[in-house]
Amino acid sequence: MAWCFVYMIFAIDLRWGTTAESFFLETFLGVTSGLLSIGRIRIPALLALIIMWICIFLILYKGISCIGKVVLISVPAAWILFLILAIRGVTLPGAMTGINYYLTPDFSRLLDVNVWLAAYGQVFFS
Repeated sequence: MAWCFVYMIFAIDLRWGTTAESFFLETFLGVTSGLLSIGRIRIPALLALIIMWICIFLILYKGISCIGKVVLISVPAAWILFLILAIRGVTLPGAMTGINYYLTPDFSRLLDVNVWLAAYGQVFFS
């Protein structure tokens, strides 16, 4: 949750420039070369985590009545954000090409064994 919170803050002013993935992984998180290479504590990530813990504590401290108020705000906000992203997505250049590709089935792929194996894998992991 802390990473999502900081990513959201960085997205407001596009602090990462043109390379969001490499900036967030390398600069903000400080991803190391492997499991045995221990990095240092990232202060912004730690502060975001503390903020998230405080928010969760304050929400849970008041009990069910407070959780109901939080849900009353967060669920419509999620739908509003979803609608904004959906509208933005369909207005991008080439969006209709992608939507047509997504909605036009290729029935010949049903004969491919790998497609069925992937589908069964999705069923079991779901």
